[in-house]
Amino acid sequence: MKNDDYASIPTKCFGCGKNQFRLTRMEGSEVLAECVFCGHSHTLDSILEEKAQIPIVIWFSAPKDLERCDVCRSPLKIWDISYDGHSARSQCSKCGLTHTFKKYRLRGWKLVRVTRTVDDEFVNIVSNSNLIEINGIGLKRSELLSLAGVKNISDLANSSILILSSKTGISKKLLSKWITQAKKITT
Repeated sequence: MKNDDYASIPTKCFGCGKNQFRLTRMEGSEVLAECVFCGHSHTLDSILEEKAQIPIVIWFSAPKDLERCDVCRSPLKIWDISYDGHSARSQCSKCGLTHTFKKYRLRGWKLVRVTRTVDDEFVNIVSNSNLIEINGIGLKRSELLSLAGVKNISDLANSSILILSSKTGISKKLLSKWITQAKKITT
């Protein structure tokens, strides 16, 4: 027997009339989606109540261990979740740092960047997990780079290709790509 509390009426797009949607972001208690066919944006009011029991919203929500600041360990308020880019931003209520998280397919949510605003200028406080943000660097290569003395992206941007190649055994061509990406991120 069908439970009336969870019964849903098929939602149709206001633009084209079809009912295939992709989740775009979640702001507060609103779940926003867009039509796959025409791109018209919608608010999915049908899943606002009891949203913790819906598998799609559980998959895209941030886990409990990300709710504390990386620096002062005070509670974070997640204020922007982008499902297209698989990222989330949150702000610490005590120290004002903005935390950016990225969702990896197999490893879940990881802290990517911590920023603070100082006179309208962003200053990066880069954590150890930041090397994974560079394309081509996984867990094994980030461990190799950390053994060579590169702890974060700013260290990678300031390091020498020849020294890193001799210490890690990674090709110079690959290291030059990583260093140029690191320089783009840090500037």
